[in-house]
Amino acid sequence: MATGDFAWLKLQLANMVGLSTVAQLDDAGTFAGQIINEALLDCYQNPSGARPGFAQQLFGIQLGAPLTGTITVTQGSRIISGYSFPANRIGSTVQVGQSYYTYAGQNAASQYTFVEPVAETSGSYSFTIWHNSYPLDLNIGEVQGAPINLSWGPLSPMNSRAEDYRWRALVYGDFMPPPGGWWGLGQLYWPGGINYPVGVPMFYRIENGPLSGVTTNNGPAEGVIQSGTVSLSPGDVDVDVTFGTAYSSPPTVEGDIEIPTGGYVIDSNPVSASITTTGFTSEFAAAIPDTGYTFAWRSQGETEVVTSMAVATPRSLFIVEPMPTAITTIQFTGWLLPAEMVDDDDVPQMPGDLVTRVLLPLCREKWAMLYKKYTGSDRNYAGIRQSADNARAILQRMSMGQRDKPIRMNLRNC
Repeated sequence: MATGDFAWLKLQLANMVGLSTVAQLDDAGTFAGQIINEALLDCYQNPSGARPGFAQQLFGIQLGAPLTGTITVTQGSRIISGYSFPANRIGSTVQVGQSYYTYAGQNAASQYTFVEPVAETSGSYSFTIWHNSYPLDLNIGEVQGAPINLSWGPLSPMNSRAEDYRWRALVYGDFMPPPGGWWGLGQLYWPGGINYPVGVPMFYRIENGPLSGVTTNNGPAEGVIQSGTVSLSPGDVDVDVTFGTAYSSPPTVEGDIEIPTGGYVIDSNPVSASITTTGFTSEFAAAIPDTGYTFAWRSQGETEVVTSMAVATPRSLFIVEPMPTAITTIQFTGWLLPAEMVDDDDVPQMPGDLVTRVLLPLCREKWAMLYKKYTGSDRNYAGIRQSADNARAILQRMSMGQRDKPIRMNLRNC
């Protein structure tokens, strides 16, 4: 045990109730550990005032150039295969054919997934994935100030995904850069749906959505339509149809006999008892008289239930617009969340002697208020509260590491 580590802090709380060891506490120190971690979070967040400077850190992320390849998809499914997507592109935009999707990461079965069900017919397609989303480190609580695109300048904020899409779907308009800039994207937005601009990132938003970690039940892929045709031979009185993709429950089906020029109209009816998740049988009102007849069928139902996302810890997504066409480096200041202490030799990440001067007084205050066996007098509690107030004042004074910030500039004669 060393002064300032997790075991030492728990011992200080045990001493407050007259115990000489942590093991003598009712739950062997579990509640004391919870109190200490709550107080540590308060040191970083400082609910009663400005957050201290040590709770922020300069970060840099790199967004890559677009990647291309080939994937295999199933219509109506969110699961894709045939390509190993980079983990740092979760939340990024993927173009498959003429459609756009959001890469959601891997599910519990380590399968690559999209957020949205695939609209394309089942098969293999070329794709492009941009790097317009980056999952931030778990200890980044939020972003402070304007992030910097080191090859362009400050990024302007977008408030939400909905606002982003609304501006991209305007009949006519441009994103505008930060106030004072006269240039825009140089791209007009015309009627016809959402635009997906590419180029130099100039805008950003932080998204705490259900990607990259939150357990999410995507549910059944509802309303999936499959269709096809089967060639018929003379003498056929029925036809067996096999679906390209199995449904999770029997779908609704229908079918018609397409006749050649000069042929006879023949009715057909699906046999209800024959409809399964993999196919059905349809009977004809009469035998097929000649060649050239085909059976056209259509089905609609649910293809699968997508398993929940498996990653246990959510990450914020740093999303930019336009989508970068080349490697782009972003620099920003992030407010940190402290790592939870678990092991006895864990040490709080705080500068100087703030563990004893700030964290410990806050722990004592919480302990005195919440631990049922603390029986100190009102006078003792007043002293504990005063010590905690002094600790909060220290955090307040540490909100700015640099006091004087004069600006000196020599103007050039133009």
